Amino acid sequence: RQRYCAGITRGEPGLPPMEILHVLLVLLLFAIFGKLVGSGLAAYLSGMGKREAIAVGAAMNARGAVEIIIADIALRAGLFEQPVPVPDVIRYLFSAIVIMAIVTTLMSPLMMRAVLTRNRD
Repeated sequence: RQRYCAGITRGEPGLPPMEILHVLLVLLLFAIFGKLVGSGLAAYLSGMGKREAIAVGAAMNARGAVEIIIADIALRAGLFEQPVPVPDVIRYLFSAIVIMAIVTTLMSPLMMRAVLTRNRD
């Protein structure tokens, strides 16, 4: 296997099992919901309006670089190789985390635009 940056490797070709696609969907939902509610609620409680608080939560979705760095640290520490034999979910988890980070980062400006330009006639 040839190693690239941030743990991305060329490995066995083929599609991951459907189980990991479900894990990816759950990761995406929790990442989006957690950032929207966590930072959006804090912004609202600190005195921002609803629209601005939601925009803060949407802006936090752009924190994908941090997620990739943490996933790379876990990969280098061997956390995605436990237990032996490695279940498919664990084997594809690093890729799912990277995809989740990319998707949430790319959707952040779209969400912010939708929230901040809505009903501003």
